[in-house]
Order: sequence, then C-alpha cells, then structure tokens
Amino acid sequence: MNQTLSTATLKTGERLEIRVVLAPDAELEPLVKPFLGHKPSSYIWHMEAAFEPGRIDDLETRFYLGLLGGRPIANVMTVEYKGIGILGHVYTLPEHRRKGACALVMAEQMEDFRRRGGRFLTLGTGYDTPPYRIYRNFGFQSVTPESGFMKYETAQGFESAFFETTATTILSPQWKDWPVVNMLCAQPGETFVRSVAAELFGPRNFEGGYITLLRRFFETPACQARLLHTDRGAVAGVATLLPDARWHYDTLILDLFVHPNFTAYAHPLLQAMALPGDRKIQCHTEEDTAWKIAVLLEEGFEHEATFRGQINANGREVDVEVYERRG
Repeated sequence: MNQTLSTATLKTGERLEIRVVLAPDAELEPLVKPFLGHKPSSYIWHMEAAFEPGRIDDLETRFYLGLLGGRPIANVMTVEYKGIGILGHVYTLPEHRRKGACALVMAEQMEDFRRRGGRFLTLGTGYDTPPYRIYRNFGFQSVTPESGFMKYETAQGFESAFFETTATTILSPQWKDWPVVNMLCAQPGETFVRSVAAELFGPRNFEGGYITLLRRFFETPACQARLLHTDRGAVAGVATLLPDARWHYDTLILDLFVHPNFTAYAHPLLQAMALPGDRKIQCHTEEDTAWKIAVLLEEGFEHEATFRGQINANGREVDVEVYERRG
C-alpha cells in the first residue's frame, strides 16, 4: 500500500510530494531499498523481510518518502505494533539538505501516526544535535537527562499505565515485539546492569540490538530468548542466553531483565529457558538486585566473583556480582 499524504514547498521553492509506503509494496520497493542501502546489515535484513509478502508477522513497517520529480530525497521510517513504534532511518540526500525536507516529511509522519491511533514512539540520535532538536520540536523528550534516546507519547500517563501489574504470558521473540521491547528498555528502574551481552546498562536504545538478537535467535540454535508479555500488550521482561564471544563461545552468558512491577514473574521467565546441563553459564547482576540473585540461587547458580567498582552508574561506582552454573 502507498498513498500521497500531501505536497509541500521546500525552502528553495521546489514542490515535495510526501508519500507513505506500507511494506510490502511492489510499486515503490525499487525506490525505497536502494535509497536506504547504506544502512547496516541488520537493517537491510529487516527491509528485505518487510518487502517479502508473508515473511514478517504483525509488525507494520512504513516508509514516509519525500519525492522530487518522482525520486526520493528524504525518508522517515516507523515500525509499529498496536500503536507502539520506533522512528528511524531519518535520512536526506546530502545535496538536498537544509531545504526543510526532513521537517516536512516528519510532520506528515507524526500526524499520520496520531491519526491512526498511535500511542508511543522511541528513537535514538545524538544528544543536542540538529536532529535531536528537530525531534524535540515534534514533542519527543530524552528518556534520561542529556540522552539521545528519546520517547513520545500521544496521551499523558499512557506509559506508566501500560506497565501496571497484570497477568503475563511467556513467548519466544518475534518481529512484532521489536518496538515493544524498545519501550521496555526506555523504562526507569533500580536495575542498571540489564544485559551484558547486549550492552544495556540503564535505560538505553535497543533498536539495532533487538533485530541483531532476533536474527541470532532465528538462525543460531545455541541462542535462546524469551519475552514476558502482559495482558496490556507490554513486554515486561527479557531473558537471553548467548554464547560469549569473549571466551571462544565456550561459556554461555545469561541476561535477565524485568520491569520493576513484574519481578515476581522473573523466576517463571528464567524457567522457560532450556538451560543446558553441559555448559558453563554466567550471569551478572548488581549486589543490591535481590530479586535477581534469589532467582539465580533457586535455579542452582552459585556466586563466582565480585567485580569491584566495575561500572559507573550515573556517577555511582557499582560492584557487579557474577553467578555461575555448571553441568
């Protein structure tokens, strides 16, 4: 599906056609994919999947294109599931920058998102850069002070209500979970060491990290992941088990992160993993994360080491505890 949203005037007086493409779309696929061909391989993998009919589940991928003479000069992409989205791939051809194309395209994208009932968006950029200031003008705000990880909600209070305690289900990760997991990664909480394998320390953008994880989960049998879904549609917890490249892939690294309102479900989430009995497994946690330590001990993990002052958490030196389990 593709349609023209509007025609706008650039600062140069040129007329810009703004169109939205909901993938898959055979007509505009030849324009979109080459235009974004400079993106990293994980994003190319997503685009290939998005334009292949039937390959992606319920994840909606939209490309908002600014066209001059029928050729794209600017793009904004969103990936969404049930009103939760990620905004990315904001790009203007170098020779067409400073004409106002990005702001014009994004204005249509944001209006379309609200019109369709969108509820929450995240994005990642450099803090206090020109793109950051553009996003701030559209209502985005930093997830944490002086952060380029930004969020936007269409209705005040939605974010906190979305993570209120409710019933849960544990499932394997899918494409549609991409924006919802990134929303989880934007949540505050006392847990700073969230995922060592994914380098998630405190609230941090997981946009690229999730599809890298998803690809490994789909293609590598040794990689495991489980998500804690709530009845409200949130993902409230993530557990992953990955071979640790730092140790010749011989040791497995377990990461377990749960929203503060759902720590009671951490043990069932870990139990949903098929932890092998013939490999060494390591898990890292802060010394004061009692719920996580209790779950690890219940599953037969033992304290292995303490890394003193291992990481700086917003000006505070944090000791990291290492727990291990062997076959």
